[in-house]
Amino acid sequence: MEVRQEQPTAEGRNAPWPYYDFWGKHGPVNLLSTSTDRGWSGLSAQLCSVSKAVVPWRTPQSEIRMCIDVRGNNSFIARRAPGIESRIVVRRGIVWLSPPGLQDGSVDIAEDMSGVLHIYLPLSHFSLSNCDISVDTSVVGSLSYESAFEDPLLAEIGCAIASELQSQTSAGNLLIEGLASVWQRG
Repeated sequence: MEVRQEQPTAEGRNAPWPYYDFWGKHGPVNLLSTSTDRGWSGLSAQLCSVSKAVVPWRTPQSEIRMCIDVRGNNSFIARRAPGIESRIVVRRGIVWLSPPGLQDGSVDIAEDMSGVLHIYLPLSHFSLSNCDISVDTSVVGSLSYESAFEDPLLAEIGCAIASELQSQTSAGNLLIEGLASVWQRG
């Protein structure tokens, strides 16, 4: 069975992720569940387990990647990019962002991790037309790869998305579109 990852298209629906093959071939990733063929709009997601390894880290030019540890096992992770190194102990609910277009990063994972949720948000969510407040256009460009953080709201949103990925419900599309709108409206 071929696994194809997805990303939002101009219409906000999912389309194949062209870079998943890179992780599948060069990384220790086991895809547990994906938003492929779910009909979600506003975001794409994949729930993975990741084995101990050092792997390259890439982020597409058109999205922001948010990772959330939804299970937690206190694994030590070092993320590196040119001029930046972040070392963290990953617990349930830890969130880290990768800005669009990151091409030279790596992640050193000290222990196997059983539940890492990757959420891909299109840059259009952060456009001025989607925000009810005045936002400087440089905000997305200033996103940092530097450190992880704890945010209870983002952690619970991630857990809800992971739960829907694992057990699809009849109202799942409505749930995901509602959660995606959290980022669209700022």
